[in-house]
Amino acid sequence: GPVSLSYTVSDGQGGAVSASQSYLVEANGPRTLFVGTGAGGYVTIQAAINAAHAGDTILVAPGTYTENLTITTSGLTLLSSDGRDSTFITGMQNGSALGTLVLTPGVDDVRIGALGHGFTITGIDGISPGIEAAAVYLQGNHDGLVIQGNDVVAKGDGGLSSEFGGAITDLVVDHNIFSGQSFTGTQPGGLGFGQQFVADNVPRQ
Repeated sequence: GPVSLSYTVSDGQGGAVSASQSYLVEANGPRTLFVGTGAGGYVTIQAAINAAHAGDTILVAPGTYTENLTITTSGLTLLSSDGRDSTFITGMQNGSALGTLVLTPGVDDVRIGALGHGFTITGIDGISPGIEAAAVYLQGNHDGLVIQGNDVVAKGDGGLSSEFGGAITDLVVDHNIFSGQSFTGTQPGGLGFGQQFVADNVPRQ
């Protein structure tokens, strides 16, 4: 954190000038970054993700966070302080988003939630039938992921999805609720799962 340093410079003839300066000192080892906790906390989860290093924990206070998150750093832990019933991540619909929470290719050893410290993660609807989207979207290959204690809510597309051909190894999905629906409205479109990549509003399989 910030450290203030005061010093005095002498001219060797009895004169002196005093001054002070603040420096930002980065502690070695894992850190905990706080979101939504008032003074010293980050306003958005993405801002904390951007500032985090491998091994850091991001701890999110209760509230609703309307944002799309992209994790590009391995070794992060994303937790809520009070659990999924009071901490909500709600995706924003836009033309380029693949999910509410996206892990980019090669990001490994990431934890999303824990028992009593998860999130309600509400997904988005993809821009076209041929491009899948999800509440939690795993892009490319990943190893050592833990998704635990969350309520993953599909909203027009998938809940938890990975890309075709992606290698997902050592994945733990534990004590989550998967809810919502992978189409919009009260009635799905199409004539079955076989049309999910070519026709609008067909449920994902």
